[in-house]
Amino acid sequence: MNKRWISKDLLGFSFASFFNDFSHEMTTAILPIFTQTLVGARQAPYVLGLMSGISNAAASFMKLLSGWLSDRIAHHKWLLIIGYALTPLFSALIARTTT
Repeated sequence: MNKRWISKDLLGFSFASFFNDFSHEMTTAILPIFTQTLVGARQAPYVLGLMSGISNAAASFMKLLSGWLSDRIAHHKWLLIIGYALTPLFSALIARTTT
């Protein structure tokens, strides 16, 4: 049986990864200006540092949790779907920020 190395799942994952990273980078590129608009130029560096620290801590915790969960389940595709669905969801929450 002749198998292609590019399956539909791999192709779908590749496109999802590309567009997810692209949208995430666009959101983070405007974050300093957006934060300065919300809190002012004097407080913006402190708020960005706090947001960066919380973001890194949350990412590390999610890597730990997803690694543990991945070791215990047989189908990893759902972890990919959930992970790639959460990024745009949380990026969209920035638009709801007023304070």
